[in-house]
Amino acid sequence: MRIELIKLAKDAEDKAKAQGEKDASQDSEIEALKKKDAEVETALETLGETLGKTVDLIDHKAEGLDTRVKALEAKEDSDKQTLAIAGNKLSISNGNEVDLPQYDDTAVKDAINHLGDGLNQAMDYTEQVKNYVDSKADALTLVLGTAKADSDAKNTALTARVNVLEEAKPVVEK
Repeated sequence: MRIELIKLAKDAEDKAKAQGEKDASQDSEIEALKKKDAEVETALETLGETLGKTVDLIDHKAEGLDTRVKALEAKEDSDKQTLAIAGNKLSISNGNEVDLPQYDDTAVKDAINHLGDGLNQAMDYTEQVKNYVDSKADALTLVLGTAKADSDAKNTALTARVNVLEEAKPVVEK
């Protein structure tokens, strides 16, 4: 009977050691995922800063143009001529017209689209990381639950054996 108890104790110790090794492996995987998540977060911050700088630059240029237009509008109109703009042509009444340079916002739109794509990729990756961590947590819960049930069953069997031995003990001593 003592040999069986020793064997049960050894089996329990071996399973606990194996579970500890498995836990350590899963902890390493979780740490790697946390590191990757931090990298994604840093990339998102960088993209956000770049977008913020682009918006600030556009706002600054718009403020400069607004100031110039207000200054022109505030001047007294002494020659009673009218300026008109159509498309990229500026004309003066009873006078000439000039071609204005056409504003090309393609680079800004491309940068915004690129930032949006990067943000979508980061969100997709974050969702994948979350799903992976959730699946590992579910698996760990299942393993721990199974190990507990197995341990409970062995403890119950061991208790029953000890009770039998306790009941038999007075018979042996007499």
